[in-house]
Amino acid sequence: MLEAALASERAALAAERAALAAERERVAELVQERDRLKASHERLRLELELLRRRIFVGTAERVDTTQLEMEFAATLAAAVAARFQLPFGPVRLLGALQQGIALEHGF
Repeated sequence: MLEAALASERAALAAERAALAAERERVAELVQERDRLKASHERLRLELELLRRRIFVGTAERVDTTQLEMEFAATLAAAVAARFQLPFGPVRLLGALQQGIALEHGF
């Protein structure tokens, strides 16, 4: 009777040890998965930060092409008026260029 109880206790102990070993393996797997997820999260966070910087820096550095075109047209009109010594100034030439009116003598 004591021997049967002892054998039963030994079997229960062996089963508990096997369950403990399985749980330890599962913990080790979960720790590895957590570490992989942490590394992945950090890479994604850095990529998101890079994308944010590209978006906000890109909008901050964006040039207003309409403003550039107006400045270029004014510079071009001044250069044309000076080069050809037109009887009217660059402001009238610029207005004519912007409106697409052909320049004629006396304009």
